[in-house]
Amino acid sequence: MTATDPKLPVTKKMKKSDWKDVAELIGIAAIVASLIFVGLQMKQADTIAMSGIYQERALSVRENVTATAANPYFVNGIAKLYAGKQSALSAQEAIALEYEFYGLLIAIDNYMLQQDLGFLPEGQWTAIVADLRCQLEHPFYADAVGGLFLRDEMRSMIDDLLQQAENEPTKCWDFEFEYAIEN
Repeated sequence: MTATDPKLPVTKKMKKSDWKDVAELIGIAAIVASLIFVGLQMKQADTIAMSGIYQERALSVRENVTATAANPYFVNGIAKLYAGKQSALSAQEAIALEYEFYGLLIAIDNYMLQQDLGFLPEGQWTAIVADLRCQLEHPFYADAVGGLFLRDEMRSMIDDLLQQAENEPTKCWDFEFEYAIEN
């Protein structure tokens, strides 16, 4: 039997150019595989970063709520606002309410930035804005926001919310406060 026998496969020696083509294909496959791996690593890093952001946000909110609830001037002041007795606020209560509100606005400004960067889900941002609009419907908070220095984007949003609150109030402050207020 010879190599010309039709029953035997014909073998052919690979030329240098053929080896070069195979090496290039292997190189391209390795590059594609490494890009896929890098992409998966970036997705994992983004997930870890988002988890860290949410953890920090939760801790910050918890710390703020705990500190606010422990402040008797804030607690008494907000109770008076709920009861519709803004004129009965003491100076200390008004200051506590204003400082808490300023802190809230700083946090919301940060949330706005996080939402713009894609780190805050749209539904969560919508809820934050709705809560702020409700708060701005109260004359105490509408007055308190007037002289604050805010980023242009935040100031624009606040001005829009104040306009909405004036033109189309949700009446979120119109409720019966059923608890006794101690002086």
